[in-house]
Amino acid sequence: FEGMQVSELADLLIDYWNAVARVYPVAFEDPRPYTLLGTPGIFVLHKLFPSIYARCAKSGVITEEGMRKILELLLLETPGHSEPDFRGPVNMDFWSREHGPLIAISTNANIIKDLYRHLQTKIILAERG
Repeated sequence: FEGMQVSELADLLIDYWNAVARVYPVAFEDPRPYTLLGTPGIFVLHKLFPSIYARCAKSGVITEEGMRKILELLLLETPGHSEPDFRGPVNMDFWSREHGPLIAISTNANIIKDLYRHLQTKIILAERG
């Protein structure tokens, strides 16, 4: 993003977070029961942004819709994922404070790094089908 105008980057981030809101609207209606808009989710989603942007750039479609389509890969089954918590959809149950997996609830920096790595892997596996 070096050399990009701040306003252009801001517009991309707005599109990205609008795409996140379209994929996970329940969390934006009432974020309290979920970690998506808490420490784990905010950290990991910000960390995922450059990767989502790069995938959009590769396809030539850098839009909110393009970002949404890539983020929706998180909702798919990925039975080949090495970590069982990521084989099913990363949906609102996953992000639930009450019954989501520890990796989606923890605020530990190392666990959040693992969460990022597993979400990246899930996107890659889902892209491959």
